[in-house]
Amino acid sequence: MERLAIILLDGSNAILVLMLVSLGLAIIFGLMNVLNMAHGGFLMLGCYSVMELKSRGLPFF
Repeated sequence: MERLAIILLDGSNAILVLMLVSLGLAIIFGLMNVLNMAHGGFLMLGCYSVMELKSRGLPFF
């Protein structure tokens, strides 16, 4: 049961990150009519930064 809760929380975290990125793209495109391709680049920069901090045992907050 505990494993199911962990899986559900991890899945919801992934869904929330993707939802924030897609909402950001939709808002930027809706207001400016320009597709901002740097959005994905900043997402990857954040992901790599968190991975590097966690691999060194440092907190990322």
